[in-house]
Amino acid sequence: MGLGFMRDAAVLGVASPGGMYVALDLDENPITGTTSPRVSEAVCRILGIAPEGTDAQEWRWDTVDAVARAEGESLLSLPDGKKQFEAFVCYLTGFIHEVRHFHDILSCCLGQDLLFQTLNLYQNAPPILAILAHELQARAMMRFPIPIQGRRDFAKILLDGSSHKEEIQKFFQKCKAVQNRVNANWDLGKPTLSGASLGTLFELSAVCAQLGFAMEVFGTMGADTVFRVLSRKRESRRYLEGLRLVQELYSSNLRKETPELNAVGYVTWNALQGRKPCGGKFDGAPSPIVLWECFLEKLARNGAVAGDWQSLNNEIDNIAVSWGLLPLATSVEDWHAVLDKRIENLASKGGAEDGHPAVSVGLPAFRGCLSVMKNLFASIIEEPKGYHDLKVYGWSVLTGVYPAPNVVLKHCGSIGFAQFRGKPVVSASVAGTILLWEGIFDLLMHGRGTGTISFVEDYVFDALQKGSYGGPALDFWLN
Repeated sequence: MGLGFMRDAAVLGVASPGGMYVALDLDENPITGTTSPRVSEAVCRILGIAPEGTDAQEWRWDTVDAVARAEGESLLSLPDGKKQFEAFVCYLTGFIHEVRHFHDILSCCLGQDLLFQTLNLYQNAPPILAILAHELQARAMMRFPIPIQGRRDFAKILLDGSSHKEEIQKFFQKCKAVQNRVNANWDLGKPTLSGASLGTLFELSAVCAQLGFAMEVFGTMGADTVFRVLSRKRESRRYLEGLRLVQELYSSNLRKETPELNAVGYVTWNALQGRKPCGGKFDGAPSPIVLWECFLEKLARNGAVAGDWQSLNNEIDNIAVSWGLLPLATSVEDWHAVLDKRIENLASKGGAEDGHPAVSVGLPAFRGCLSVMKNLFASIIEEPKGYHDLKVYGWSVLTGVYPAPNVVLKHCGSIGFAQFRGKPVVSASVAGTILLWEGIFDLLMHGRGTGTISFVEDYVFDALQKGSYGGPALDFWLN
């Protein structure tokens, strides 16, 4: 896992860690290989997605579950029905999973921090790539090794004698710091009790949303299907570790009991806000993993389940305040003031003045997101059921209650942005630039076949080789 901590190479779709898009491959999937036209068409029809160049079909939210169940039953009657049904269920529920990542990034303080850090890295990357290409040419090294991370031999040859050595090293150190922020399970030098990481919490929130939608539409069979497919994935522990830890506290089966599932989702979202110490700074706060562990353990011991959201929030706030931390609303308000200041500081340094597309996108995109972040958090607090009742959340997504991600589809061999209800946070052109630079980061830091969804990775690799990303054309050797 890297900056693209929400990704797996063998997936139906991915969410952007830069928070701006969800990508779906409707041509291929890891369950059936080639996606049947019937499944692809049904997924678009039920989700209300219109591939580029096509007209949106008539869509009624009040019949979606009945249509989906009927289609699922029909698929099960086919000779390869079990696999077709699995692919169908995982496309539908997986989309909800990825959109949950998008909403958690926008509505949670720690997601907002990661969004700021990653967009800032992207807008600082163009000059670094140009310097690296220049240094390669000066040393008659025609090929660029990927992944560059961990290649000390290459780094030594490249950096020795370079006037940009400190600048390049600092950039890659920042990349590594963001990765460690997501993957680390340490707090103040000691392992957390569960061994969970920030990435574990994001995945737990998304899996809870996916299971809630699966149970709402397909019942227990849908939830069992999701569990079965996630368990087969290459990085299954990343998806299911959080649920395993939760089930040690709750005795019920989380596939079938939604009150407990809702409580787990709420506690996870709350922990992803972090907490500011009273009279202190955010960098002195306990890790979100510690908050999650303690909130969950205390609520499980008290037998708390979701439903009365205000009471649940008050109970968690009481725990936090007893530890010398601010209540949720006050802590988040202070955090948003920190983000306002960050944007002012970045703008004062000319962060948006360079003509390169990655630079012109990073700061303006985050500035545009900030009001959306504040409004989304306020709307969730005001009307929590739409977000935290996981049987309702799917309908909130499909009916456009919350801000919408841009949706990138591979469909019938073509790649493009699709129509989807709800107002996107940024334009398709901005989302496309972010998609490109996220892919560049994955390739440089982790190489081929390790990060993003395959059709996006192929597109990015081609752009780097041709120089169509706005920088010098780069040739590669693959480690």
